[in-house]
Amino acid sequence: MDKVDLGDFEDAVMNSGISGEFYGEYSGRGFHQGYAVSVDDMAQLIGLGAALFDNDCQELTDYPPHIDNLGTGYIVSWDKRLFNA
Repeated sequence: MDKVDLGDFEDAVMNSGISGEFYGEYSGRGFHQGYAVSVDDMAQLIGLGAALFDNDCQELTDYPPHIDNLGTGYIVSWDKRLFNA
């Protein structure tokens, strides 16, 4: 498995054109430890997936993210083991 550079992930999020933002380290339910993005809705998550594919982060699209509903948006996080950080 090729790991994703954390800087590439942050750049992909910042340049994705979605209004979501890079959240950084995230501790979620069930002992999840990852790096996350906040998005307003699932449409933004789809846009983020396309941006990851275009920005040297396509490996992340092979793994389902951890998603927490915040009531007004979502935190979408991938396991830290998928990154070179």
